Amino acid sequence: MAIPVLISDGERTVSIDHLINVLEVIAHEHSDIHAGNEYRAHITENVTANLNANLTWLTPDSDLQMHTLVSVTTQNSAHAYFYELIEIPDTACAITVTPRNANRNRADNSSVQEMWAGATVNSDGSIVLGDVVLGSAFRKADGVGGALSLRAEFVLKRNTWYSLVIDEESEGDQKMSMLLDWYEHAPETK
Repeated sequence: MAIPVLISDGERTVSIDHLINVLEVIAHEHSDIHAGNEYRAHITENVTANLNANLTWLTPDSDLQMHTLVSVTTQNSAHAYFYELIEIPDTACAITVTPRNANRNRADNSSVQEMWAGATVNSDGSIVLGDVVLGSAFRKADGVGGALSLRAEFVLKRNTWYSLVIDEESEGDQKMSMLLDWYEHAPETK
């Protein structure tokens, strides 16, 4: 029986599987799921014509960075915006959203300070990703074109309010979904 081979630089360890002699490598994001550092938050709203839905949150006030994948899906025409807010949103009528740990054997203990669905955003702030057009109204006559979903990745500032907003544009009610998928990690220092 072969002895497992471990290679380490003091911070990272790489191993070779001793049964099949294969280098074992796991993606950083996947290792964070196993470590219990990856979280998800999701809302689906039935939005009335010409109104909007939003997911608003305050990033960790620590050295942890929020490495975030933002996803939006709509049934019909919509515009999506991602804002870095300059004012604290009004959460009086909003619904609290609880981030869930992707490793269900770990606690739901994200460092995100607050997360809300339907907060009143008093000022749009800085546009991080602006006016992404989604949906069928922008398709060609033959039905081709017009994405119904969006995915974008960001490393967010600490202790900062963000809001993901979808404006309904189809003049009819439609379901809209927003998903945040993130892991929290200390920035590498090299």
